[in-house]
Amino acid sequence: GPDRCKKMILPWIRTIAPGSVPKGSQEERDFFESGHIAPEIIPAISQALSNMDPASRASQRDHLRVIMGEDYPFETH
Repeated sequence: GPDRCKKMILPWIRTIAPGSVPKGSQEERDFFESGHIAPEIIPAISQALSNMDPASRASQRDHLRVIMGEDYPFETH
């Protein structure tokens, strides 16, 4: 269910964009309440993804699709 997703997605975000969602932060609370990644965190994730090689980026996107159950709109330029 959604809680499982939340438990998986937060460590993923922290792995890919360290410091973007500090433990105990308002962002963390908002995330657990809404289940949505705060818009202000998305640029950090996008930046992290754009720094990867294409294969790693594709694999991260696949991983995200699995845990979110949907594509997440992280733009990678």
